[in-house]
This record gives sequence, C-alpha cells and structure tokens, in this order.
Amino acid sequence: MLNKYEIDILNANQRLDKFLFRLLPNAPKSFVYKLVRTKDVKLNGKRAMIGDLLKDGDVVGVYLSEKMFEEMAREKEVGIKDAADLSLVYEDENIIVCHKPQGVLTHPERAGDKDTIVDRALSHVAKSGAIQFEPVCANRLDRNTSGIIIVAKNLPSAQWLAEVFRSRAAEKIYFCVAHGVIEEKTVIKDSLAKDAKLNKAFKSDEGREAVTEIEPVRIDRKNEFTVLKVKLITGRTHQIRAHLSGIGHPIVGDAKYGGKRNIHKFPILHAYSIVFEESDGFLGYLCGRVFVSELPKIFGKFSEK
Repeated sequence: MLNKYEIDILNANQRLDKFLFRLLPNAPKSFVYKLVRTKDVKLNGKRAMIGDLLKDGDVVGVYLSEKMFEEMAREKEVGIKDAADLSLVYEDENIIVCHKPQGVLTHPERAGDKDTIVDRALSHVAKSGAIQFEPVCANRLDRNTSGIIIVAKNLPSAQWLAEVFRSRAAEKIYFCVAHGVIEEKTVIKDSLAKDAKLNKAFKSDEGREAVTEIEPVRIDRKNEFTVLKVKLITGRTHQIRAHLSGIGHPIVGDAKYGGKRNIHKFPILHAYSIVFEESDGFLGYLCGRVFVSELPKIFGKFSEK
C-alpha cells in the first residue's frame, strides 16, 4: 500500500530521514533506513535518498501495509505525568516563551532525567491536541541558571531560531551578582575551551572566541558585591561564569568558578531578556519584541551602597 504525504511549509527544508522519523515515530531508525534502501520510499514518484532535502509541495510516498503503517505511525503516548506546568511568558502557534526556574534542566542529559523544560513543553503542547513536532528549546540554560527560554513548536520555527542565534541577531541580557567592586562598564574578550570531564570552561588560545559585556548596576561597597547587567555577544558554554572568574570577580554562589556560597548555594545568574533584532523569514513578526523573565527575589538583597 502506498501512503502519500504532501510536504507543506511546516515540514519543508528538512532531510527526508528526519521527516520519516517523525512520520513513523514507532519505527526503529534501522527500519526507516531499510525502507529507503529497498526503494519503498519515493520522492515525487522517483527513488528517494536519505539525504534528500524536502521542499514545499514535494510528495513523499511510503510503501507499507495498512496494519504496519498504523503501528509505526501511531502517536506516542506523552507519558510525562510528573512534568510541572510551564511558567509562560508568551505563546503563539509557533513558539513558547517561558521562565526556567533555578534547578530545572533545559533538556534531559542522561537516562532518568524528568521534568525538564522539554518535558514540560511536550506535556503543555499535548494538552491542546496531537503532537506533530516534539518541541525544541532554541536556547539552553545551565541547571542552576534561571531565566528566559524559547521553545520552537514546529520545524520552521526551530530553523529560524537556530539561524538567528547562530548569526547573533538576538540580544541576550543576563543579570548576576559578582564578588568584588566593579566600577566601570567593561568588555571581556577571551578564547574559551571546555574540559568535558570537569564540565568547565577555561581560557585557551586554542578555544573559541568569547565576548562578554558587563555593566555595574548596583554596588555594595561594604560587603564587596556588584550586581551586573551582562550582554552576551557570543554564546559559549559557561561563558559568563568563566569570564567573570577570569577577571577575579566570580559569581556569588558559583563554587565551580571560585565563588562563595555564604549567601546563596547556587550561582546568582539569571537570563533576563531576549530581543530579536531585524530579521525576515518565518518568525520575522517577532523582531523588535522584548521577552523578559523577572528577576528572582535574591537580587532584592543587594542595593546601592
């Protein structure tokens, strides 16, 4: 039996195998590859190749018995009963903008990780109907960093967001509390590499360029703390934490990078806002919009002195 599917804009610009994995979520990858290899998948009536890039209007045909197709294409049960609700900032048919609390993973890092932002987004989308596309987090925050997260609800949104962040066409603002007194606005430029075993970034000439702009907004001279507004020019792993540690002003609570935990057990670091700069394309209507995640109460303990 030939099952035909016309590719629309929501499924265009992806490889054929990626489309088939979503079309047949219960099929092992080896089974999908075999279908293509044995010519049981057609693209516009012709033999298809795994790496074919799908375009709007293309027709994909899959030869499978009705019973087999129903089994392979049956919707997966979400099965995330323990996932908490998202703290929504904004939502439309293409994206979710939400607040990630401190202590919650962006996505699972190992088997058994539950109630991540991805889990919560999947559960949230499932409540409104069938899941056509598993939500994808466009930006990632460390477990102990709170703040703004943007989730794509379909492929074109995921692709648009990935390109915007790759090309640095979005302004990302963080706030943190650093040890010591920082008087002046400063730009920190260092190449950073990552020690995978220690899960820690460090300065290295062989690393990737990292640029961070910091600006003091509150200074506690008596106790020697500075609340900083931080603008990420690049987006490397642990960039803010490593850069501030490198100039002798680690984030309060960030023991991994030299910060003390006498005030807070975790790094006082918050992803405050994202602004999409001028860019056309699928989510061009978001340009100029400011998405904000309010500062946690811990920041209220620090005042101008």
